[in-house]
Amino acid sequence: MFGTQIAPARFNAAHGLRRNNADKRRAVEVLLRDEEWGKWSNSEIARRCSVSDEFVRQERSHLQPLEVSERQYTTKHGTTATMDTRKIREASKKRAATLKAQKQARPNYQNLWTQLHGRGGAAIWRFRQGQSPTM
Repeated sequence: MFGTQIAPARFNAAHGLRRNNADKRRAVEVLLRDEEWGKWSNSEIARRCSVSDEFVRQERSHLQPLEVSERQYTTKHGTTATMDTRKIREASKKRAATLKAQKQARPNYQNLWTQLHGRGGAAIWRFRQGQSPTM
């Protein structure tokens, strides 16, 4: 089974025709949907499919439910290990909620500057922020 699934995912990248995103997506999906290979790290799947880690990460986020709680990876010594990812996901959600709350609580300094300095205040603000004043 290994050769029938992995080989096309890897070798179709080098047959002379440039792959489009749909071809890359199909190759990555085959591995992500498999019970064993779906536990591989993003970098390992990317290497096997000849795509970037970021591409695999995006596809994984679209395909897998949020309840996945473990990932299998290869250590620097070549052994296979399993990582519990529940706390990582919980921390990520908590951090996102905190950042959203902070962003909502932050005052809009550009509007305050414009109110204090009149119509030209927005242009001065952009200039002081290193942007073009005519935006």
